[in-house]
Amino acid sequence: MNERYSMSVIMSINRFAGICGHFYNGEIGSGYNCNHPDCKEVQCGEGWCHSWACPFGCAPDNDDFISHGMKDFADPMHEDEGDSDYIRVWDLPEKDFDETSMWKKVDR
Repeated sequence: MNERYSMSVIMSINRFAGICGHFYNGEIGSGYNCNHPDCKEVQCGEGWCHSWACPFGCAPDNDDFISHGMKDFADPMHEDEGDSDYIRVWDLPEKDFDETSMWKKVDR
């Protein structure tokens, strides 16, 4: 994911782990680990793979879900909180897009 593409995509963190070259199963973080040098959550020398700690994206908030055509996922009770089961990847290569498990940002 070194090249820049302007495709914002939301997917489950499990799906992202399957395509990210920095994900690995380690001893901590429930086996969701990251070896990217810019991972924002490191404990005991191991990075944790979480949407809010990822250098490639962030936890989607309600506006993200709506703008990606996922309004049923938006939760008005948690307006400002991101959903850590999903990740909004800022720049996904077109070849990695899978319409069965990912949502592109839609034009309104």
